[in-house]
Amino acid sequence: MDAVLALIADILRERWSSKLTLLLAVLVVGLATLLAVSQVDISKVSTGSWAIVLLAGTAVATAWTLTNRFPRTKKGKVGFVVAITAEKEEHAVRLRSDFINTVRDLLDRPNLRYAFQFIEYPPRLAAEVTTITAAARCLRRSGGHFLIYGDAKSRQVFGKEKHVLHLEGAVVHAPLSKVQSDALAREFAEVFPRRLLVDRENDLFSFQLTSEWVNIAARYMVGIAAMISGDLDYAEELFLSVKASLAGAVAHFPAVDKIARILPQRLARLYGIKLGSLMRNYTMDRDRAHLEASEALLDKLAKYDPGNYSQHLQRAICDFVLHRDMRAAWRSVLKCRGIRDVTWRYSEAFLHAYEGNLFKARRSYALAFKGHAEDPSVPTQTEEFINIVLAEEPNRYQLYFCLGLVNFFAKGDFASARRDFSTFLANVRVGDYPEEERLAREYIERSDEELAEGAGGRDR
Repeated sequence: MDAVLALIADILRERWSSKLTLLLAVLVVGLATLLAVSQVDISKVSTGSWAIVLLAGTAVATAWTLTNRFPRTKKGKVGFVVAITAEKEEHAVRLRSDFINTVRDLLDRPNLRYAFQFIEYPPRLAAEVTTITAAARCLRRSGGHFLIYGDAKSRQVFGKEKHVLHLEGAVVHAPLSKVQSDALAREFAEVFPRRLLVDRENDLFSFQLTSEWVNIAARYMVGIAAMISGDLDYAEELFLSVKASLAGAVAHFPAVDKIARILPQRLARLYGIKLGSLMRNYTMDRDRAHLEASEALLDKLAKYDPGNYSQHLQRAICDFVLHRDMRAAWRSVLKCRGIRDVTWRYSEAFLHAYEGNLFKARRSYALAFKGHAEDPSVPTQTEEFINIVLAEEPNRYQLYFCLGLVNFFAKGDFASARRDFSTFLANVRVGDYPEEERLAREYIERSDEELAEGAGGRDR
């Protein structure tokens, strides 16, 4: 009888999380309770006995629910879940003392704005996490962000006993396009190798190395997820934490070396996104505070991607708007030579015009109008920028000629072009810009023709 009970207990432990087990347990407990409190004849069972049976079944169902409930991540924390099964109890003890506790200690260090919460699944729940689909489902149920799952065994490898860890990982992130999701999955595979052999000799040191690698990979992958999800400050904090960890790493696995190689690209991309957001805000409201914030980011971006095209353009704007440092602005713009995108040509033309050289400005604008700008709003942004400068420095009247060129050739806004060229002629001093005076009158006539032709078409 004892052997039968032991067998039943083992089966319950192994299959306790199954809903079929719940059903059978309720039936068995209900029947046992019924036999204990009443006669075998069902027709003679009292209402009170049925109530006791119901309570017993409810107690079993409640116990099943509580013991199979997934632990939840607390609000405001980043859930780091470990679901590793062990072949033997000995493996479980070693994993818990050397590997899992080391990871927990690393993640508990209060050096991040968002603290990690370490969650270890009990064996029953860990056994359910066997595929990436199951991992994603369990992460959602736990409200977690990062999960390591797999198993630990002992095997003889070339005559030596080793721990064999089979590890996989999953990250929960904001909804992504298929291209983004596939790219994230590929990168995850590269920085998270699937199989590790750890010598049983000197276990603690070996597991410390493994835990250190897992910690670096975890922060890196969560940083990517945060960046994709739009939490750029958090992503930066995680990436810089990874950078510091790499500098002090005890040893480097191939995956850690991979992270070390691509981390500068990630940081450059992150700072580029931040800069783009600041410049869009500046374009919308022309608040100098956005440019002041950009300067610090430009220095950071230059460390990781000194040849970045957008960085040069944005630095030229900061140099001019914040400091009127023409030498620095020219230095940044001239670094863009050879770039096919013509946005930098608009900046080059503006600087020539601001310094009073409309001949060179016309030449640069002609090249800009013939080429392609990746951002189609560049002509409009150029017009707005020149108008801001004119409001601050109305004596730079030659810039009205530039406005006329942009409206006439880049935007096809002939009414605005006519007005700009007329304003230029009204302010130009005799002998300053004779060729531009002639061209301004020519463009005014051509604008009138275009406007008349447009009006005639509308009349017809």
